[in-house]
Amino acid sequence: MRAPSVSVVIPCFNAAAFLATAVESVIRQRGDPIEIIVVDDGSTDETASIALSFGSAVKLLRQPNAGIGAARNAGLALAGGEIVAFLDADDLWTDNSLAARLMVLQASPDIDGVFGQCEQFFDAGLDPLTSAKWAVDLRRQQFRNAGAMLIRRVAFNRVGGFGTDLQVGEMVDWLGRAEAAAVAFANIDDLVLLRRIHGRNNSLRTDLRKGDILRALKRSIDVRRARREPPGAS
Repeated sequence: MRAPSVSVVIPCFNAAAFLATAVESVIRQRGDPIEIIVVDDGSTDETASIALSFGSAVKLLRQPNAGIGAARNAGLALAGGEIVAFLDADDLWTDNSLAARLMVLQASPDIDGVFGQCEQFFDAGLDPLTSAKWAVDLRRQQFRNAGAMLIRRVAFNRVGGFGTDLQVGEMVDWLGRAEAAAVAFANIDDLVLLRRIHGRNNSLRTDLRKGDILRALKRSIDVRRARREPPGAS
């Protein structure tokens, strides 16, 4: 059986400290062909140079800073794979990440997407006093975040792209629309994603979380409500 083509989109903003290890974790995956698209979202550091150092293994797209949702969408516009995946530039895939999820999609045509488990870890450069301030669950768990998801392109297209007005919570918003579009997901017990905590994670910043998370949750609730109510209901 021919392995389906997979496109991996890696959005990044000033991620020079982490990008190389993220890309390397994708290159180590089993299962060809695989396309890696790095979207440099207006970085002012050496992010683009690091992406270029991988040569033909990586396609680099540079754009003015527009946020993670817009960066992922821009990468998807270039992607040619039948299956798409995402990885934030500060995170890592485990060595069996792609194969474990791809096996489910190949064996189950009725499944649109697969989520694996995630484990968070503190970056080696984060001092203990700073790490102690973050309430982070380091246990292995099921995470419905973009880096743990593998999805058929046709199913993703039914949902549409990520919201571009959210700095955090864009996945909450997208998942609400995915549910309304009846996208069928499977969960597996394999560890597929290592999420790095380095102190500058957007999802941990309270100044970003308050408004964006509330907006994302409201949108998700509105989509579910609209799906349940018949046309014309008030």
